[in-house]
Amino acid sequence: MKDLDTIQNLTDGQLEKIAGDVSVKMPERLRESLSLICPEEEEAPRRRRSFWLPAAAAAAIVAGVFIFTGNFRRPKDTFSDPYLAYAEVERTFAFVSDKMDKGIQTAGKAVPVIQKTDDILEMISK
Repeated sequence: MKDLDTIQNLTDGQLEKIAGDVSVKMPERLRESLSLICPEEEEAPRRRRSFWLPAAAAAAIVAGVFIFTGNFRRPKDTFSDPYLAYAEVERTFAFVSDKMDKGIQTAGKAVPVIQKTDDILEMISK
């Protein structure tokens, strides 16, 4: 087992090589714990990339036709009074700010849980 300083100094390529090494055995208790958290699932067969190529080409052609022919509507001004428009922008920014504040508070509540998990993982890895 490598010590923490050695692991932290490894490059991404070295870490990927170690992670892909099947000769390294995982302790059975760790395997059982991980299987409870995230059960292994069989990989779905990969679809061929050629399926998406015609769809992307068709989308590019349709977009090109609309752009070059000019058959798209230009947005109209919805407010005749600039003060009313400014008030609506302020109301929208206040709404977004409230939602972001709630999200930040929720994320703040998760920090102790994440810290506790990090502490447990650190204790296990020693």
